[in-house]
Amino acid sequence: MLKKKAVSILGIASKLAAARNEKIYLVGGYIRDLLLGRMTYDMDFALDGNAKKFSSELAKKIGAKFFVLDEKTQTFRITCSGRACSARWNIDISKMQGKDIIADLKRRDFSIDAMAIDLNNGHCESKPPNFTFAESRLSGRAESRLSGRAESRLSGRAESRRSNLVVLIDPFSGLKDLKKRIIRVTSPGVLNDDPLRLLRAFRLAATLGFKIESRTLKAISVRSSLIKKVSRERIRDELFKILPVDNSYEYISQIDKSCLLERIIPQIKKMKQERGLWMHSLLTLRFLENLLRKNRLERIWSTAIASKTKIHLRNEVSTQNTRGTLLKFVSLFHDIGKPSTKKMLNGKMSFIGHDRVGEEILRKISEYLRLSNKEIKVILKIARYHMRVHYLANLSSITKRAVVRLIRDADEETIELLLFTLADFLATPRELKKPTLKKNQEVTKKIIRQYFKFKESRKFVRLVTGDDLIKKFHMKEGPRIGRILEEIELAQREGPVKTRKEALHLVSNLLNHSSFNP
Repeated sequence: MLKKKAVSILGIASKLAAARNEKIYLVGGYIRDLLLGRMTYDMDFALDGNAKKFSSELAKKIGAKFFVLDEKTQTFRITCSGRACSARWNIDISKMQGKDIIADLKRRDFSIDAMAIDLNNGHCESKPPNFTFAESRLSGRAESRLSGRAESRLSGRAESRRSNLVVLIDPFSGLKDLKKRIIRVTSPGVLNDDPLRLLRAFRLAATLGFKIESRTLKAISVRSSLIKKVSRERIRDELFKILPVDNSYEYISQIDKSCLLERIIPQIKKMKQERGLWMHSLLTLRFLENLLRKNRLERIWSTAIASKTKIHLRNEVSTQNTRGTLLKFVSLFHDIGKPSTKKMLNGKMSFIGHDRVGEEILRKISEYLRLSNKEIKVILKIARYHMRVHYLANLSSITKRAVVRLIRDADEETIELLLFTLADFLATPRELKKPTLKKNQEVTKKIIRQYFKFKESRKFVRLVTGDDLIKKFHMKEGPRIGRILEEIELAQREGPVKTRKEALHLVSNLLNHSSFNP
């Protein structure tokens, strides 16, 4: 159903176009989302007229600002928020391309986004209908009359009222594809016009829960090399809109099969050369998503801890990405350092140091995709420590100190690290698993409990500083001070040291120990 503000915008735009003797059409994703019952605050208009002057006048009428989005295509954006619009609206006005609206729609990418609503008959000046469709063929083009109740929006029933009708222009059967829930190109050539559409097809499929039509998939695969022409920022934005969906594994796998993924991140080729390595990485993503669905994590840790974990993963690291999204990204590339560290040791294949090498490769990939410093910091910390919990799980017993060290080093990324460990273990072939599944889950549960215990206690405050060591114990600056401060911190976190007096006493004992003397 149309929001009150949307009705107002459409009415004002329709009246303004009539007053200027120009033709205007609502086009693209807003129509698609409206038909699917999805909330959206982005509108696109195609104008047969002076788009710049129209945008300026429309912005004034709705109390907003406008700016140039693309000078070449004469596309302008109006941003409206605050009192004027209640929510933040992005309204894009483009000069119509071609002789008429049909020619304009031919240039658009997918059938479900190549529909238009004719606003030139004054039907949007008052309260509009909730958009039900009665399909008809007029003048050789697919049009639909829209009216009635929203529940019937995709039924295709011949149901209409004569009052307040609007016309849906649908030359590529987008409405039919919406019903079938498929993504289909208007023509293969549109992929050449803007190669980002190669990736956008998967993003639309992922966010809408649709499937990509087979001929469209083939057209994408044939043109996969064109993705290199697209800016890194645009690629990043599309890729990181796919990862947040619950089953992103399915769409990432499809992107991989189309050869797009390794053209974006060439380091994947080396991973594929190692038997089973890339499949293991994909499965890690799959098991990670499975853990976060259907109460699986609740059964392993507890309902309370699982709830806190999911809230943590929803925390935003940037305006675009949450912690959960970044964790999924790392899960795909956690073993990217293995091909470079592969060695035979005592008759067995080893990958010693692959975590450190992988961290550096991930740094380059993250920088290439122009991720923020904050995002990169989270990604690298997970990559750096991704083997730590596995090492602990292989021990016959785990000391409290080992757990404290891990939590101190991983800090806020401890949760991501533990979730990753569970998924990584589940994705590992049976013959390579050392601890049992039960042991793996028990270890992660022990650490996550300790993590939340630390977090819920008061903020950590050092009882002794480096200056104290220099002044009271006449120590010289150097690595020995750092080692002693680390021991004090661990003793504080473990519990034996609670006061400054106890901390200073520990320093005296440590300095009397041979390992802390030069």
